[in-house]
Amino acid sequence: LLTRQLVDAQTTCLRIRHRAADGFATGTFTLADGTLTYVGKYSAPDFDMLVNEGTDLALESTMIFHSPDIQEQLESLGIPVVVERSSYESDPLGRLEWIKFFGLLTGRLDEAEALFSSASTRMREVSVKYSPKSFPAAVYRSTLPLR
Repeated sequence: LLTRQLVDAQTTCLRIRHRAADGFATGTFTLADGTLTYVGKYSAPDFDMLVNEGTDLALESTMIFHSPDIQEQLESLGIPVVVERSSYESDPLGRLEWIKFFGLLTGRLDEAEALFSSASTRMREVSVKYSPKSFPAAVYRSTLPLR
């Protein structure tokens, strides 16, 4: 949701991977009408379509590491591959900070930083309000022997 805000009206399409009924799929998100065009799975993309559509960049999840030959072929066709690793972040703010990467990628870093600042402030407010210190501790003692 946040990254979609960073794509401006000048951009005609953005190739994305999305969750489909049969797993993850690669598609072209057309901003004009919101449709997706299926171009194959990450492990079996339609290279002809990607080339014919003039794909500038393949933004992949770490699942691409399961198909290194696909990444090699994309790069050999002149399509650079960027692997998005936000899922490797252990801290929620670390995951959120990836919005800056997408801002840089789309030429909208200032807007991404503003979104990050706003969302991280909200996350801190929520974490303080619902911190473990704000809940009573519960202790349970059993006289049953351990087995």
